[in-house]
Amino acid sequence: MKRALEGTVLVLLIMGTLFLARFRPLYAAQDARSEPIPATITGQSYCLLKALLGEEPNTETETTQQAFRVTLAKNAAGDAIPEMVGWTLHYLQDDMGKRMASSEDFRNKILTVKGRIFNQERVVQVTKVVYASEPAASYDFSETGSMSGRTSRQDDDYAF
Repeated sequence: MKRALEGTVLVLLIMGTLFLARFRPLYAAQDARSEPIPATITGQSYCLLKALLGEEPNTETETTQQAFRVTLAKNAAGDAIPEMVGWTLHYLQDDMGKRMASSEDFRNKILTVKGRIFNQERVVQVTKVVYASEPAASYDFSETGSMSGRTSRQDDDYAF
C-alpha cells in the first residue's frame, strides 16, 4: 500500500511539473509589463461604437470611446514599423487621452501623433498631436480645462 501511494505521488509530481513547464510561459507573458516604444504614428481616430455597432453616440449624454487605426508608424529614430500598420490602438485614459476622445478637433480625423506605444496592450499614450486632417483649432489645455483656441495650419503642433 505504501508503495502504491508513493507511486501515485510521484506520478502527480511529474504531471504537475509537465503542466507548469507547458503553460507557465503563457502566464509569464500576461504578467510581464510591456516596455513603451516612443513613436510617431499616423492614422484615423474613430468612434468604436459607430464602427462596431453602427450607432452614433449621443455626445450630450454619452462619452464616445475613440480608437486609433494606424496607417504609418515610425520609431524615435525615424525607422518604419510596418508590423503596426492596420493595428487598432486605444488611447491611454490619462488627461491627454480623455481630451483626444472628447475634443471635436480630433474625433474622426486623420492624425499624426507623437507618443509611446505599449505593444502588448495595444495602447498609445499621446504626448503631442502634430497634425490633424482638416484645419482645426489648436488648443492649449490648461490644468483648469479651459481652452485658448486659434486657427492652425498643417505644420502647427497642438500644444497640450
